[in-house]
Formats: sequence, C-alpha cells, structure tokens
Amino acid sequence: MVPLVNVALVRAALESYKKITNRPIEVENFGLSTLVYEQKGYFFPSKPFSVFLSFVHHSLDDFQLYRFYEHLCRSFAIPLFISKCPRKPMDVYESLRFFINIGQTETPSAKVTLEHDDNEFWVLRDKVIKNVADDGPSNLFFFMFIKVAIDVLTKQKIRALRIKSPSPSITPVLSPMVSEPANDVISTESLAGICFSKPLLEEKVVLEEHKFASNLGHEQEIGLIDSVKMAMDSYIGTPNYNIETIADTLGVSIRQLQYKLEEHGTTFKELKDEVMLVNTKLMIQGTNQSLSNIATQLGFSSISQFSRSIKRLTGVSPKEYKKQLLGSQNKKHP
Repeated sequence: MVPLVNVALVRAALESYKKITNRPIEVENFGLSTLVYEQKGYFFPSKPFSVFLSFVHHSLDDFQLYRFYEHLCRSFAIPLFISKCPRKPMDVYESLRFFINIGQTETPSAKVTLEHDDNEFWVLRDKVIKNVADDGPSNLFFFMFIKVAIDVLTKQKIRALRIKSPSPSITPVLSPMVSEPANDVISTESLAGICFSKPLLEEKVVLEEHKFASNLGHEQEIGLIDSVKMAMDSYIGTPNYNIETIADTLGVSIRQLQYKLEEHGTTFKELKDEVMLVNTKLMIQGTNQSLSNIATQLGFSSISQFSRSIKRLTGVSPKEYKKQLLGSQNKKHP
C-alpha cells in the first residue's frame, strides 16, 4: 500500500493561502491535475505539491507562513485525525499516541515518537526526505500540527518549552510557539522535535463526543495498479514521467515493478496509455482547452504525436474523439 494524501488537503492548502493573502491561486499552476484527483478522491504526494509548498514558503512572510500552517492544521489536519481516533481519548497523552499511530498509517515513511521523563516530553520526527538539506515545509507542518492539536484538545493556548529543528529556513516562523525564541529554538542535523511540560500529558480532552468516530480499519486499501496510476497522474506531462521515477516513487526497483505488473496481467506501457486516455477524456469534458494545449499538458512534443496515440487507442482522431465525448456528454445533460 502506497501512502496517499486526501485531495481535501490540496483544497485546504489552497483555501488557507487564499485566506491569508486574499489572493486565489490555481493548483494547475503547479502541474497538479485536480480533475483526476477529484475523481479518485485522493491526491498522490509528489513533486507538484512540494513545489506549491515551496512557493508558499517563498511568497509569504514569517507571520503569514505561521498563520497559513495554523489555518491548515485547524481546518483540515486536526479534524481529520480526530475523526480517525478509534474512540475519544482520555487525555493529551492518549490523544498523541492515537495521532502518532494514525500518522504512521497515513504516511509510514515519517517515523514519529513520543518520549518523556519526570519533567518534560518530546514529540520527535525523523527527517524523511532524502538528499534534501532543508525540509522546511514538512517540518513546519509537523510542529504546527502538534502545537495546534494540543491547543484544540485542551482548549488552551500552549507554548512549547523548546523546539529542535533541522530546517534553518523556518526558525523565525517558530518564534510565536516558544517563550524565548533566541534560546528555545535549537538547530539540529536530523531530528525535528517539540517539547512541552510533562504535566500537560495528563490534561483531559474536552472536545465533544460526536467529533470522534471509529474510522480506523475502514480505510479503502489502494492496490498496486491504482497506486501506479496515481503516481502516473502526479508526473504526467513532466520530464520525470518515466518508469524510473514511478518505481522510485513507489519504493521498488524497475524490475520489481515490471514483475508485479506482469503478475497483475498488465505492463507499464498499457497503464501509461490508460492514464493518458483518462486524462485526455477528463480534460476534454472538464475544460475548454484546445487539443493542442491538452497535448502539451500531457507531455506530447507535437499534436501529431498526440494524434497518433489517440488514434491507436480509440480508432479515431483526437478531433473525432472530442466530438464523440462532448456529444455523449450533451445527451446526458440536455
């Protein structure tokens, strides 16, 4: 099973940006095809969403960035995790344990641990993005999630005792979370961590019972074929759209991927054709773009190359295929 992120996260991030800046922003500007993801109900985490978060980090000042992540946590992440708790937690400690377990299910590549002694406790997160010197966006989201989660659960404004961050770029943004930023925000090389007073673990959860639901164990498992298709959806139209990138995204070798697809009675090329045709159909039916623009967005070097592929798969030209699709669509919606 490949870790996936609900498409609602993308929507919530866009809404958070708009709320903070009063400027709307289109996800398509970052190479994200919401048409496909809205149909699937999931968004596969890949380079495009990372590019959007990088844009956010470079376009907002420190105060705006703090508010962006706070809004994203309050409006999306915290309610989602609360709804996935197997039952209402008794206290902050049990809540954090539930959240860590849920996080391991949602994003198993991110190892998070809860450690404590007689005076304080740390929530620690391993650095998860390889070969990236400064994983600012995901570390900041982690810090904000823990801080806002405790605020929401206890209905208090809590300050952290200390923060360890391997991301120098977000150090100024962390200032509102501690009492003395110059001393309480500490640079590290690997682990990201946020520390609070030990008695806080015993604070009772005061949220209403109806906000908790027994959703764990009821997640729809995403199989190999859908995982490959979703990875393809993420990279289609980019220079990295190849079997090497897809295999790396799924955490397997090229040969392993080919072998697994053979076991399922298909090939990488067949799935690639299928994903291209689905994207073409969605773009024709959901946008007013020309066939030439659609071909470019799907990564074809020319309209003639696009035409040959469409004709090979459908038996008709792109122009005729578009006519058929829009004709059937109009019959359904007179």
